[in-house]
Amino acid sequence: MGYFSNLVTHGINDLLSMRAAGVLSIQQTGKCPKLLCEEADVVIKDIKEIVGVIEERVLKS
Repeated sequence: MGYFSNLVTHGINDLLSMRAAGVLSIQQTGKCPKLLCEEADVVIKDIKEIVGVIEERVLKS
C-alpha cells in the first residue's frame, strides 16, 4: 500500500501546502475563497467529513 499526505486547512496562508495535498474546510466561514477552492483536492463543510475523504483515498491507493 502506498502513502499519501493530507492537509486540512481553512486559510489562504496554507495555499502552497494545499497544492501538494489539500482538503479545504469551510466549516468556520461557510465560504469558499475562489483561489483556495481551485487549489483544493476536496472541499468539506464539516470536519467530520475528513474520515470519508481519507477512507476514499486509502481505497484508491
